[in-house]
Amino acid sequence: MKFNPIQINLRALKAVAMFASSEAARYYLRGVHIEFSQSQIIMVATNGHYMSVVKQELPDGDGPGAVPSVIVPLEMIEKIKLGKKDSDFADFSVEENGHIRISHNGSVHMMAPVNGTFPDWRAILPKTLSGETAQYNASYLAIYHQAAAYLAAEKINQKLAPRIQYNGLAAALVDWIPGGAKIAGFGVLSPFRPDPKALAEVPVWAKA
Repeated sequence: MKFNPIQINLRALKAVAMFASSEAARYYLRGVHIEFSQSQIIMVATNGHYMSVVKQELPDGDGPGAVPSVIVPLEMIEKIKLGKKDSDFADFSVEENGHIRISHNGSVHMMAPVNGTFPDWRAILPKTLSGETAQYNASYLAIYHQAAAYLAAEKINQKLAPRIQYNGLAAALVDWIPGGAKIAGFGVLSPFRPDPKALAEVPVWAKA
């Protein structure tokens, strides 16, 4: 597979990479899965507990078409530095030997894609949303908050807080893309079952 450079939203790529797994054993999740078409690219990353999906429109049908997807290694993405004053866009291409090439700010980064099969992420998308509340790992929610702040290139604040579309004990949708972003996207977050021993009321000792 080989295709000419397209303009990828590097800030979005790095934000999505925050959701990739860090486990060596799950090497196929240690990167961002990218699907291509003539008019858009879709970036996906997950660690099995949370996931982020982002769509970037490509102007004038500049996409490579229906070419095979690739998994951009997390190590490659982390090496590319992006300052607040830098352009958010970089040239992204795949070379004759299958290596991924990203050019940004005069620097060229090349690496082989992750040699693995990314899971069928569409299969875990919730088909309905019950609206029933649930409990979620606070550290997982913090990742969405941090990604939103990075994507908006500003400090974390309340207006960037992720908004959960509750779904009981099934996977919920997370609206985390900040307003004004030039991309569309969402998250999928798994809840956990509440501890039956958790507090059910204010302790007697705390009452007057």
